[in-house]
Amino acid sequence: LIERATIEEKRQSDRLDDFAETLLCGTASGPACRDFPQQVAKLMLSRWLLSDADVEKSMQSDPYYLHRVSSRLGVEGAFGLRGHLDLKFSNQSAIQGPFLPLFREHPRVGVDLILEMLNHSGAWYGERKWGVNNLESAYPTKLTISSYGEVEQWANPRLWMAYRGTSVAPNVIQCALMALESWLLDLCKLEVDVEPWLLHILKESNNVMPTAVVASICNAYPEKSGDAALALLTSREAIRMDLERSVKEMEAKALNRFTHLSIDPMAKFYAKERERSNTLEHRGHHLETLACKLQFGGKAEEVWKIIDAHRSRIPPEDLRTDEDRTWLLALHRTDTRRFEFTEVTPDAKEGKSNVENELRFIVAADVNEMESGLREFLDTSDKEMQPFQQGVGLMNWASGQWVQKSDDIESVSWRDSLAQAKEALGNVPPFLDEAPKKVVAVCVRDHWEDLDAADREWCLSLLVKEIGVGDGRDDSLMPIQGIPFTGDIMQPNGFSAYVLPRILASEPDNTEVLGVLARALTHSSEQVVFNAAQGVVEYLKDSYPDLVVRCAGAIALNANILENRASLQREEAMQSYRPRHERGIFGKALQEFRAAFASHLPTQPQEDEPITQSASALARERFLDGSIDAEHELKVLNPTSGYGTLAVKSILEILARMPETPLSKQFFAKLASSIAADWASRDKIGFEREYDLMNRLARFVLTSPTEESMHCCQPFLVAVDEHPDKVATFIECLIGQEDSIPPREKSCFWDIWQAFADRILNASWLPRVHTRHSKGVDLVKKILLSTYWKEDVRHWQRLNGHEHEISELAAKLPSTPVVMEAYIHYLHAIGEKALPEDFTTVAKILDESDQPYDLLGNGNTVFHLEALLGRYVHGQPKRIKSDASMRTAVLTILDYLVDAGSSAAYRMRDDFVTPA
Repeated sequence: LIERATIEEKRQSDRLDDFAETLLCGTASGPACRDFPQQVAKLMLSRWLLSDADVEKSMQSDPYYLHRVSSRLGVEGAFGLRGHLDLKFSNQSAIQGPFLPLFREHPRVGVDLILEMLNHSGAWYGERKWGVNNLESAYPTKLTISSYGEVEQWANPRLWMAYRGTSVAPNVIQCALMALESWLLDLCKLEVDVEPWLLHILKESNNVMPTAVVASICNAYPEKSGDAALALLTSREAIRMDLERSVKEMEAKALNRFTHLSIDPMAKFYAKERERSNTLEHRGHHLETLACKLQFGGKAEEVWKIIDAHRSRIPPEDLRTDEDRTWLLALHRTDTRRFEFTEVTPDAKEGKSNVENELRFIVAADVNEMESGLREFLDTSDKEMQPFQQGVGLMNWASGQWVQKSDDIESVSWRDSLAQAKEALGNVPPFLDEAPKKVVAVCVRDHWEDLDAADREWCLSLLVKEIGVGDGRDDSLMPIQGIPFTGDIMQPNGFSAYVLPRILASEPDNTEVLGVLARALTHSSEQVVFNAAQGVVEYLKDSYPDLVVRCAGAIALNANILENRASLQREEAMQSYRPRHERGIFGKALQEFRAAFASHLPTQPQEDEPITQSASALARERFLDGSIDAEHELKVLNPTSGYGTLAVKSILEILARMPETPLSKQFFAKLASSIAADWASRDKIGFEREYDLMNRLARFVLTSPTEESMHCCQPFLVAVDEHPDKVATFIECLIGQEDSIPPREKSCFWDIWQAFADRILNASWLPRVHTRHSKGVDLVKKILLSTYWKEDVRHWQRLNGHEHEISELAAKLPSTPVVMEAYIHYLHAIGEKALPEDFTTVAKILDESDQPYDLLGNGNTVFHLEALLGRYVHGQPKRIKSDASMRTAVLTILDYLVDAGSSAAYRMRDDFVTPA
């Protein structure tokens, strides 16, 4: 069977993987099955690992094979793995794949399998056998095991941190390493002698990927690690890489941040396992910590010998590099012979009054005992760090005060910060150069009236200077750098643009500030324009509404001029590439014909001003002299054109805060029509920008009167037939914005929802919604509120009183697997108050369906339905048994689930029909 499966591996690859995993996780122990796990493990490796013959054959048949498949394989090829594994082992976790069950049932087979795979990958990575390996190189490092000798391994930080998922490595390798660590930690908890396993892994590995796992176990249980822990301390590279790994531990916690958004329940299980793993106490420890633990745990003599050996290999003072001196300091930190112990009394330590005595050790040895060169190195490092520390302090203060305004702090705090900002400007490291500028922005925003004349002049000059940064090209608009359309990423010139209207609110006649604001509103950076718009509407909306509208007109005018000039340039380019029939005598006749009937042909928009004047300069001039017709500029602006797209976000930031004005209502209605028209065009504005625009539009329609909201939504209602997936995104935006509205505030969400529900029921594609790839399936899910809800949410407050509308819609929709999945997911996520009554709707859908078992063919549907039934069958049996119709509905659903093969439903049905 093994041989035949190996021959047909390419034809039946997916089945073979599942078959092998099933067998490996089995518990067969008979004589005939004794060697079977080893055979299946070999079969799995043959499926996973690339061979030299594979590359040679591919190169002979296709010389460009390596370049052609490198983008498809990604990093897998560099590690000697085939290119089909990343998807199979996505959602990296210790419980992903067959590894953890294999360790528990056949530990020797599991360890050998892991080591063979990792050694193969380490050799391919270290020797760079994959021809298009663009990853950083590995280098050999050595560690010494007592009673065995030296072991050489391939090393670099990527390999060392693979088991934590904080470096880019193939998913199958990360899952295997995570499972290995989890199994070894379990052995330690079970009082099993784990030292032989750790030494075996160190001896048999040719790379540091499993060595890093051994380091984790040694840090968690140093008393059980024995010679394995001492061996790790003999490697200078291992100590350095593990210190780097401990610094990046925060990244491991951030990797699962968005996993709760997944509807797949298995992805949540994997994420929970990673969350538990990330919270282990030893995650923040490293090998320097391990050295201290061993010295206090009875192995001081052995560790001192290792430290002395490291110190003896450091070159003399005149030959040392900064790296050598840094390493010598690390040895000082880990040598307990140089620790200084101080007895601390309860009175000297706050919050420790219940402790009589406490010993505290100071890691740094007596500085006077250090060599003179090392002391000078420390002094130099301290001096070099002072500007860095000052910049970090200013940055932390400014960031904290910007988010939480400083009304409750002492005035001396901001004055000291401003004085430090003056000193630090130009002296901090380049990457912290924005810190003093942000401090200035905070002081101007919160304490402009408290500043004296000299400080005001200095702060204003700095703001003016910052607005000019990045504005080298007047005839352009550059999109926000970084994450698109967030508004959270602000450079110093963005902070400066935001606080300018704050000054203008206090000094409305300040022409200098007004001129700088005009420059900010027509800046070439989209971020600066957006922040200026935020400041304008925040500080000027109530006192100077006409000026606010003029600011919106200036942004629109700048974009319109740029768009018109770009259109003219495109027309000139097209004229230079005229078709053949428009050249020569025929072309001349055609031009005369067009000139004769020019009055009947559409004309391109022309400018009255000379083209020599830049667009931003022209817009600023009109803004300052008050000649801008804001209503006209907003009317002619195309929100989905090139420059219009860059400007519309800033305009919406202003108009959204003035929803009662006719200008805002007209512009939002125009925006909806432009977005819907853009769906049918070839030129797309991009998903991120479109999503942001629809979010802003959704917020506007929810807070507007119903009649005006329905007018704005009309283009989307019309688009349900042709562009249901795009409309689904708008429904998702409506749900998100409705969720952000306080519970006591009313909105027209359910009126809009009902309009879209009625339109969907009449859609031409609705009868063909059968699979997840069908047209309109996303819209059906969103209209049933099957979206990404928080895991601990059981009811949505905005759903109160409207649960019956969802169940009525679900009953009217076609009985297909995707509709059933969406409906059951809604009940499981936020439909708690619709249950158990909605069980009758589910039973009715199953009874009336021609193929009821197809509706239960999706694993997510069955999983969520089992969880819903369990809440009532086990938790509230009397409630559903007391109602005859509800009892019949639950039994009907359980019967269908049992026939579909659900063991959980079988047990629930048995409990449900058994008398108490």
